[in-house]
Amino acid sequence: MARITVDDCLKRIPNRFQLTLAATYRARQLGSGATPQVEANRDKATVIALREISIGKVGLEVLRRNQAPAAAPASRVRLRVAFHAPIAQGYVMIRRNDVEIWRRAFDFGRKSGGGTLEGEVEVPSGAGEYKAWVIATDRSVNEYQIVTLTVGEGRTLALDVDAKKKLAVSLR
Repeated sequence: MARITVDDCLKRIPNRFQLTLAATYRARQLGSGATPQVEANRDKATVIALREISIGKVGLEVLRRNQAPAAAPASRVRLRVAFHAPIAQGYVMIRRNDVEIWRRAFDFGRKSGGGTLEGEVEVPSGAGEYKAWVIATDRSVNEYQIVTLTVGEGRTLALDVDAKKKLAVSLR
């Protein structure tokens, strides 16, 4: 009887793999207390599920019922970056959630006493973990900071190295 039921089910769901998934999922629902849509007749949950599929009471929709809706794509915003340091040469790098988003080498000139870099990067809006590194070529500065920030449109990520050569990261 079950083999005939399987053949009848293949008329409704021609793909054997999808049929197996649908029948298994429905049998588990029935085993967990779902109400059968056909007369049970002391049959096991697997046979009831196949009978429901064969007469069209249950189809592939049973596989989609409890799936979470697809997440909406995160909106992206332009984040300005402003870096200021009293060091002549080196590089600065920023990572968001462990993905590099901005890296710049800088050379303000040996006699300049430092300078400012500015830039812009597109990032997902909302909260994220930002890691910033500043390393001077002469290794007089080797600073690293981790901050959790919530970014939105029109914001600036400021990286400032003070006179004591400590890095501060803030959102303005």
